[in-house]
Amino acid sequence: MNGLTNLFRLLPLAFLFLLACEEIPPVVTPLEGGQVRDTLLQNILVEEFTGARCVNCPAGSSELARLQGVYGDQLIIVAIHAGSFARPYPESREDFRTSEGDALLNYLGQPLGYPSAIINRKLYDGEVDLQLSRSLWPLFLQQESERLATMELAPRVRYDSTSREVTYNLDLTLLEGNLSSDVRLSLMVVEDNVADLQLTPDGPDEQYVHRHNLRDMLTAATGNSLPDDWEVGQTISRQFTYQLPSNWKQENVSLVAVVHENGERKDVLAVNKTPLR
Repeated sequence: MNGLTNLFRLLPLAFLFLLACEEIPPVVTPLEGGQVRDTLLQNILVEEFTGARCVNCPAGSSELARLQGVYGDQLIIVAIHAGSFARPYPESREDFRTSEGDALLNYLGQPLGYPSAIINRKLYDGEVDLQLSRSLWPLFLQQESERLATMELAPRVRYDSTSREVTYNLDLTLLEGNLSSDVRLSLMVVEDNVADLQLTPDGPDEQYVHRHNLRDMLTAATGNSLPDDWEVGQTISRQFTYQLPSNWKQENVSLVAVVHENGERKDVLAVNKTPLR
């Protein structure tokens, strides 16, 4: 009888144990229009200003490569060859300068020295302009790495190897936030891993590998305007076509979409990199 009594005493405890082990589904917070908050971290855009004649720029590129190892695909780097150091040598095989790169340098501001980079086009507390010296990159990248995405970029790319035509479709969905009156989309064509002459502290290096090079833009350098009545939960779509030059390796080419403000503030709101391969 005592055994049966003990069994009945244990039943409530067993029941509580089962409840404690039951898997609890995640809680999601719906947004307006039935949307669910995207908890992905926002990607980070780093625009590195560089040039073949910049003796200190390889050290900056090495630091960005190190930081890429820390943040992985969250960090999207675009190297912009513009300014007096970007003029190629007579022996150079490539001219990485572009009219869009020159326009971006004027639009975002000249660096006081090299190496220099702009992070998410933000003016950070204590800074006088967007350009940041190498010693500041880890600090501000850490700050940006913790931000949640406020919009979703969903790209689809198709490449025809015969015609070398690229078709790029982009769906943009606003997840939260009030946008400024002038929000723009910039679409960059970036080529990676191009060996060419670069001045280094040890002298000219003919086989230096240039990374993340801005080669072209499929929008205006300052971006194309997006609707000023864009609402939370709403998706807008854009399509672009591009003819890939015959001397570029398709597996080294990516398209970088940047949604950003325009005006006194130029903050990047979202960025996405899509390789052709």
